[in-house]
Amino acid sequence: MEEEFLKKVQQLYLAKVIDALKAGVSKEIVVKGYSMVPTIQPYQRVRISPCGINSVSEGKIVAYKIVDHPWITVHRAIMIVEKDGKRILRTKGDHMPCPDKYEVTNDTFLGIVSPMNR
Repeated sequence: MEEEFLKKVQQLYLAKVIDALKAGVSKEIVVKGYSMVPTIQPYQRVRISPCGINSVSEGKIVAYKIVDHPWITVHRAIMIVEKDGKRILRTKGDHMPCPDKYEVTNDTFLGIVSPMNR
């Protein structure tokens, strides 16, 4: 029961962060995973600054939210392509051997990420 409660709290927090970003408000979050080591360490704070996907250049660290995932992903944009007149980002964690299987679109893109002091 406690696990269900914590899961619900996490979902509500995530929804609030995403709503703020979509309203143009920068947010700080704590990154939990290892996929961006050594650039971003586990449990390091980062700032997500909302902007349009067209503001992203290759090499920038971005945040996005895949519908089926209960978290925000923070990875580096390694390739930018145009598909059917829309910008698509290909991303990869610095510590990961392969690019992400998801394409980041305007619908899933949340903003550009700046690591904060460790």
